[in-house]
Amino acid sequence: YQGAEGVELVRAAVSSGRPYAVAVVGLGVPPGVDGLQMVARMWESDRDLQIVICAAGVKVGWEDILQRFGATDRVVILNRPLDLAEVGQLVLALTEKWRLGREASARIAELARSRAELAASLTLARAVQEATADGLLVVDNDRRIITASRRFLEMWNLAPDALTGDALTMLRSVLAQMLDPEAVVARVQHLYSHPEEIGRAHV
Repeated sequence: YQGAEGVELVRAAVSSGRPYAVAVVGLGVPPGVDGLQMVARMWESDRDLQIVICAAGVKVGWEDILQRFGATDRVVILNRPLDLAEVGQLVLALTEKWRLGREASARIAELARSRAELAASLTLARAVQEATADGLLVVDNDRRIITASRRFLEMWNLAPDALTGDALTMLRSVLAQMLDPEAVVARVQHLYSHPEEIGRAHV
């Protein structure tokens, strides 16, 4: 019945973990906190709250909203005469908008966590890669070089820019250092054609 009461209801709902989706606000509330002040204070507790302003008996326009809150898609103004069916439909639509917005925010937060976890995993993988005494070369199914350890480059006297092409091109650049270069190239080509196999070769 009063603005301060509405503000407290929104705050309590957020604190309990059951926030409101929509608040239908009348501008002509009893003394204490007027309608627009009530909206501002509700948003201090819950920025996602959707607002329906019933401006019956009080003149308010979109310019007033822009001046007070800036451009926002969380406010709808209903002027007199009020149609209860129209109000009900509007509340249902805003509730669905609120729900979809929360789902999108949760999905974005989940993706951010996954990205952070992936970055941490990659950092760990790189640390392990650089710590091993063996040379390590990672190649994708399209024969493009993904990464190589520092030890791998040292073993074959390769500059970092030697890894910009595909694996076979890189291998051919070190043929002179291999005991049986053609056999190695043939073995690599075979493994590309049969990715389920595991191979070992002395080079």
